[in-house]
Amino acid sequence: MKKGQMTWYMIAILVMVMSASLLIFLFEDGLIRSPKSASEKLTQEQQVKQCENEVAECMLFRLGMTSGKMLFDEGPLPSFEVVEREGVRYLRTVPQACFRQMNLSGQHVEVYNLVPDILFNKQDVRITINNNIFLTKDESETKIADYTKKFPIEYQALYDTAIALRKRPKFPSVPETAIPLSDLPFDVEITKKDRARVISLIQTQPSPNIKDRYYRFNFLK
Repeated sequence: MKKGQMTWYMIAILVMVMSASLLIFLFEDGLIRSPKSASEKLTQEQQVKQCENEVAECMLFRLGMTSGKMLFDEGPLPSFEVVEREGVRYLRTVPQACFRQMNLSGQHVEVYNLVPDILFNKQDVRITINNNIFLTKDESETKIADYTKKFPIEYQALYDTAIALRKRPKFPSVPETAIPLSDLPFDVEITKKDRARVISLIQTQPSPNIKDRYYRFNFLK
């Protein structure tokens, strides 16, 4: 195979892998819907907002379940800059697949650009998506308002606690059930994964109500 052919072959494989990864995210996070759903009763702008809100919740859920890496592995905790970058990348790409499933009733959605921003605080996470999205029908055009929402997830505190626990020389041997440790601000659950321990920091107050459950931050020790 010639050098030029090899280059195009590698690019094609990379595109296929990225597309497959996106589909995995959509299926795992419940963003691929049945054709008939409650969204049919919403206006087109409400459907856009619904897509962005669902994607924001799924992004936060995945950041917690994978210790900020989107895909759970046995590597070290990523830097906080990597966590932010992965979250922004998810918010920029995944909503568009959700938009394609909307019931537009003769309208056309044109997505020129999505500019997400995530602000992780000690007590909450604030997500903003600047929407360059337009709905067009006949000769009329409507710009979709920007998305902004504050989630009561203490992600910065969860991340800092995980870093501190990984630096401890030993972790107490406790049953594999959720228990509060006196020196930690969160509940802790420990389970086994092969030879490693999966530690879950669980935020119970205030309840973030992401996917109808307490918020978890998982990592290996």
